[in-house]
Amino acid sequence: MRKKIFLGLMVLLLMAFAISCSALDEIRNGDEPPQEPEQPLEEGEEAPAGRMRLTTFYYPDGDGNFVVPYAREIPWVEGIARSTLEHMIDGEYAQNFLSGTGLKPPFPAGTRIKGITIKEGLARVDFSREFLEYPPEEERLVVTCLLYALTEFTTVDRVELQVEGEKMAYLPGGTVIGEVMSRDRGVNLEVTEGLNDLRRVNRLVLYFNTRLGEEQRHYFVPVTRIIPETGDLARATLEELLKGPRQGVPLYSAIPAGVELLDMAIGEDMATVSLSGELLDYRGGLEAAEHLTAQLVLTLTDLPDVRQVRIFVEGQPEVLEDAIPLSEAHQRPVTINVAQ
Repeated sequence: MRKKIFLGLMVLLLMAFAISCSALDEIRNGDEPPQEPEQPLEEGEEAPAGRMRLTTFYYPDGDGNFVVPYAREIPWVEGIARSTLEHMIDGEYAQNFLSGTGLKPPFPAGTRIKGITIKEGLARVDFSREFLEYPPEEERLVVTCLLYALTEFTTVDRVELQVEGEKMAYLPGGTVIGEVMSRDRGVNLEVTEGLNDLRRVNRLVLYFNTRLGEEQRHYFVPVTRIIPETGDLARATLEELLKGPRQGVPLYSAIPAGVELLDMAIGEDMATVSLSGELLDYRGGLEAAEHLTAQLVLTLTDLPDVRQVRIFVEGQPEVLEDAIPLSEAHQRPVTINVAQ
C-alpha cells in the first residue's frame, strides 16, 4: 500500500515539474507565436519591402524593328525568373501589362514553360512547341528577348534553350544557337558597312532613343555595333555614338550632328571626355539635355573599366538648362525605361 502511495506521489511531482518547465519556456519566449518561414527567392537576391521587384524585361517594339528594355514592378514570387518569362508570353495578361507602351510580347500565345533551372550561371529553359510559332522574320528578336531578360538576373550569364525537352542548336528561321547563349551575341546587332573580316572585330554597345505608341513614350535602346578591330576601344565607342544610329531604323540621337571628340582619358574607373561646342546646339530643352547626357553615360559605362563619366565642352565645364552639370561625375543608372 505504501509503495502505491509513493509511486502516485512521484507521478504527481513529475507532472508538476513538466508543467512548470512549459510555463518557464513560455515566459522565456515571450509567449510569441512561431514565425512562418520566408518563401525561397532567386539565388543571391533579397526581397524588398512589400515583396515587389523592379524587373527588367525585353520586348520588341510594335513593328518588330528592335528590342527594348522595359522595367516594371511585379510581385516577387518564388521562381521569379519563370514569372518574368511568363510576362513575355502573348495573351490577354501580357497585352494588358503592355497597354500603351508601344511594345509587344515576344513569345507566341499558348507557349508554356515546361521547366527552368538555374545553376552555376547557366539558365536552362524548356518551352512547349508553341514557342516556335513566332513569325520567322522575328526570330532574332525572340531569341534576344529571352537571352537578355534572363541575363538581367545576377545569377545568370548563359542560357540554354530547349523545346519539348530537346536542346535547340539552331532554330527554324536559321538562327544558330549553339550549346549555350551569352550576351556576346549582342542586342539589336549592326555590322559596319564594308566589314569583311569578321575574325578581327570589336563589338560596341551604343545607346540611342526612340518614341513608341500612341503616347509617343520615350525609350533608350541599346545597339551592338560591330566595327573593325581597334586599339582604342573607348575612343572608337564614343566616335561611333557621335555618328548616330544607322539610317532606316526608327532610332534617333539627342546629341546634335557635327559633335566631335576633342579629348578623352580613362583612369580610376572614370572616363573624362571633351566634346566640341556643337554639343550645345541641342534642341528640346531639359528633356533633350537629359537624354543626350544619358546616352553618353550609358554608352561609356558599358565599357569594362568605366563606372563614372565627366563631360566637358571645348575643355570647359558646362551646366545644361541650369540643371545638369556635365563636368560632375555621372554614374550609370541602375535601371532604364522604368514604367511610367
